[in-house]
Amino acid sequence: MIQITPTAAQEIKRIQRSRQAPDSYLRLKLAQGGCLDFIYQFDLEAAEKQAIANSPFATLMSS
Repeated sequence: MIQITPTAAQEIKRIQRSRQAPDSYLRLKLAQGGCLDFIYQFDLEAAEKQAIANSPFATLMSS
């Protein structure tokens, strides 16, 4: 499970506002790279695909 702290949630909301995309969804990814062979990536997307409930902001997860 990924937990997002209140401070991180505030920063995500700030980024959404700065990109003029307050209704966008957060996409979280685990990709190859980095010192331990994996890195976390995130992006904002406009389209809802598979939303996760009980999140302080709209969140998507790839299947």
